[in-house]
Amino acid sequence: MKMALEVGNGAGRFKFYETFFSKQTRKDPAHKTAVEQVFMNSGNMLWSGNHDHDITVKCNAQTAGCLKEWYAHFNSGTNIMNFCPNFFDPKKGLFPTQTSIDNCKKLDLRSAQRSRSAIIVHETAHSSWVMETKTNGRFKA
Repeated sequence: MKMALEVGNGAGRFKFYETFFSKQTRKDPAHKTAVEQVFMNSGNMLWSGNHDHDITVKCNAQTAGCLKEWYAHFNSGTNIMNFCPNFFDPKKGLFPTQTSIDNCKKLDLRSAQRSRSAIIVHETAHSSWVMETKTNGRFKA
């Protein structure tokens, strides 16, 4: 949640913004605002005090996504975030968030996105509510 809210409070401060979005896209000031709104929405969805868009968490290993070896998946229609066994298996390549924090000075973008907290924020992006922005309707990267 904190990671999403930090980006929501200033996406341009972070290297990922330059990495993931082309120079042409970054020239549009509305785009940066939309990115910030998406991350703010994600943080608000994950905040336990916000009950406007509650998430139901499940750990159903028999879903199609889990059978495809995914870490997690989100259904926007039901607001269910399902965690698969790979999410919890230390041999499957995800890092505990604290490990990422402890190694922050050596952390690259690929490693950062392999933390469990990053997966959770990513999954909220499958919510139509999170991707809705005031500047341009549904956000398109």
